[in-house]
Amino acid sequence: MNKKFSKVMALTIALVMCLVMSLPAMALKNADTTNPIVKIPVNLIVTNEETTINETAVLTFNVEAAELADATGFKISKGILEGLKISNNGADYTTGAPLTTTLTVSDTEVNAAIANSGTYTDEIYLDFTEVNFVEPGVYRYSISQDCDNEEVVLDAISTRYIDVYVGYGENSDTLEIQGTILHSQNEEIVTNDGGGTAGINPAGKNDGFTNTLDNYTLTITNTVSGNQASRTDDFKYVVEITLPGQYAEDSQTFNVRVVNADDDDTYPNSITVAAGSTTVSQEFSLHHNQSIVIEGLPAGATYVIKEVYGDYAPSYTSTDEDDTTGVKEQADKTYTVTKSGEGISSNTVVRINNDRTGTIPTGVILTVAPFAALMLLGAAGIVVIFRKKSKAM
Repeated sequence: MNKKFSKVMALTIALVMCLVMSLPAMALKNADTTNPIVKIPVNLIVTNEETTINETAVLTFNVEAAELADATGFKISKGILEGLKISNNGADYTTGAPLTTTLTVSDTEVNAAIANSGTYTDEIYLDFTEVNFVEPGVYRYSISQDCDNEEVVLDAISTRYIDVYVGYGENSDTLEIQGTILHSQNEEIVTNDGGGTAGINPAGKNDGFTNTLDNYTLTITNTVSGNQASRTDDFKYVVEITLPGQYAEDSQTFNVRVVNADDDDTYPNSITVAAGSTTVSQEFSLHHNQSIVIEGLPAGATYVIKEVYGDYAPSYTSTDEDDTTGVKEQADKTYTVTKSGEGISSNTVVRINNDRTGTIPTGVILTVAPFAALMLLGAAGIVVIFRKKSKAM
C-alpha cells in the first residue's frame, strides 16, 4: 500500500510540476502585446517665463493615407482610412473624412508649461481597431498640424508618419495588428534576407510634435532727475509697434498693463494690430517711476518710442542695446528711441530719464563783495583814529 501510494504521489507531483512549468509559456504565447491605439505627443515649449498667449491658439491635426513613391525596399501600402477613428482626449472619437481633431492652447496651458519646466504636453489618439486590413504588410499614414495663431511657432518638421504592421497570428489565418511605429520621415523600410522587414528603427521614432511659444514683453519706464524735476509732471509718449510680415493676415491683440499707476482706468488694457496691417500706434502719459508693459510681442517685432520732453534733458538706457538708438529733436522737443534690425529677442526694458537741474546763482556774492571790503576798510580806519586820540589824551 505504501509503495503504491508513493508511486501515485510521485506521479501526481511530476504532473503538477509540468503544469506549473508550462504556465509562463502559455501566458506568453497568448499575451496580446499589440495596441491598436496610437498616442501622438504634442509638446508646447514656452521659452519665456513672463510670457502670455494673447489669443487662444487652436492646433488642427489632419490624418491622411501616405504614399511612398519609387520605393525599392519592403512594400509600403497606403493607409486605410475607413474605420479609423481620431480623438483629442482618448475618449470622444470621431471618424470619416476629413479625419481631423484639434487641441486648444490658452493661458491655462501656457501657465502649466511654465510650471512644468517650460514644457506643456498633450496627446492626440488614433484608433485602428475597426480598420479592415485585407493583406499583410506595412500600412503608412501621415499626420500634419496647423495653427491659427502665429504666436505658436510650429515644429520645423510639420508631418509625422505612422506605420501599422499587419500580419497573421501564429497558427492563425486571421490578420492582426502586430505593432505600430510613429516616426518623422517618409522613408523606405529595409528588406532582410527572408523578404520581410529588417527591423531598423526609422528616423524620429516615437517623436511627437514640438511647438514653441516664443514672445516677449516690452517695458517703457519714465523717470525724472535733478533738483528742479517735478515728480508729478506728465510726459506724453507715442509707441509704435511693427510686427514681422507673417502677422499681417489676422488681427493681433497684445495685453497692456501699467505699473505704479494712480488710476489704471486711464490706461488702455490692450492694443490691437488690425488685420491686413503689421503696425499700430498708441499714446500714453507717464510721470516719474511709471511704466507701461506691453505683453506677448513676437520675436522680431520692432518699436519706436517718441516722447515730448519739454524743458527737460532726455536720455535712455535699454536692456537690449543692439540696433537701438536715441535721437533728440530740438525743433519740436521730441526724443525718439528706435529698435530696428532683427527686432526683439528677449524681454526688454527701455528707461527714459528726463533731467532738469537748476544751479544756484553765484554772481550775487561777487557783486556785493567789493562794497563789503570797502565797509571793512572804513571800519578799520575809524578804529585806528579813535585809538590815536585815546593815546594823545
